[in-house]
Amino acid sequence: MEHEAKLAFEPWRNTLEFQYTSDRSVEEILELVASPPPKSIVIYCNVFSDKTGRTFIPLDIGKRVAKTANAPVFVSGTPSSHGPIGGSLLSFEAEGTEQQIGCLTS
Repeated sequence: MEHEAKLAFEPWRNTLEFQYTSDRSVEEILELVASPPPKSIVIYCNVFSDKTGRTFIPLDIGKRVAKTANAPVFVSGTPSSHGPIGGSLLSFEAEGTEQQIGCLTS
């Protein structure tokens, strides 16, 4: 996802500052979002693992980011009712229902 984000944000590279987190531990990510520069936003994409090699449930990390962040949090991926204010969201329940209906009608 980070590679895709870098491509998407390329037009603003010289206008805005971006910080990426694939080379950080979860603790470092939480420290970063706890004290961002003024006028920052956080875009959370699912974190499955960090630089330490530990694996995570993305929803759990998303909740921690939303709770810790001192900036608006937008999510891309799994929705959470614990703090993010918006984003591109996927409902696993709706996706499963759609897939099940698709299988039944095939």
